[in-house]
Amino acid sequence: MTNVAELVGASDGCEELCFHCPACDSKHHCRVTGVNPVLWNGSLTSPTVHPAVDVRSDGDRCHSLIRDGVIEFLSDSTHVMAGKRMLMPEVIA
Repeated sequence: MTNVAELVGASDGCEELCFHCPACDSKHHCRVTGVNPVLWNGSLTSPTVHPAVDVRSDGDRCHSLIRDGVIEFLSDSTHVMAGKRMLMPEVIA
């Protein structure tokens, strides 16, 4: 199976799950160790995280559920993918 997420080190020494968001055309990060980590199933090929990923930038919002390698963009997202689901794209080195 192909990785759709990667584990990266944060500046404070914690680890983050990182994946490419096709709706924002940018990477989103979820802290998996340290203070207030998300619950993560440990998979880089079919990740599930809880709670929802909520990224806000410059007045925009990307709010999504990540389950079994599928991104479900919640309806309160402010981009064109709001309310849609798609497979997570593979990690490109």
